[in-house]
Amino acid sequence: MTTTNRNVEALRGAYEAWIQSRGRSVEEWVKIASPDIALQSLADEHEEGRFGAVPVGHTGFRQYLTDLVNHWIMESYDVDRYIAEGDQVVAVARTAWRNRATNKRVACPLVDVWTFKDGLATSVLELFDTAAMVAAATPDPA
Repeated sequence: MTTTNRNVEALRGAYEAWIQSRGRSVEEWVKIASPDIALQSLADEHEEGRFGAVPVGHTGFRQYLTDLVNHWIMESYDVDRYIAEGDQVVAVARTAWRNRATNKRVACPLVDVWTFKDGLATSVLELFDTAAMVAAATPDPA
């Protein structure tokens, strides 16, 4: 099996666990992450998308994912395909989440761009509809 295929299979397993556990399989992600993994998200620029700790390293990565499911309920998550070349793997997905505080739902495409080195993920860039996320996280006016 090539390195590229191993990276895809590692991600496939982590996404399958994430989907089956409805976002509670945080340690499956940590297992495939390098100790200095860096997560960048389009949501970083919005208060509703920041969950405290900067998502760097195992601790920050774990905290980001834990806080995500503490603020949002996963309703659906389907990875449509993986696109891989060399040390990069792109996961193209469709997902829907419900905000725990507002009970509003957001459904949108999601693209994660992963970079691997020596079989471990060193970075992930998360791309999705942040305007829809902000709208779902914003309480209605009283």
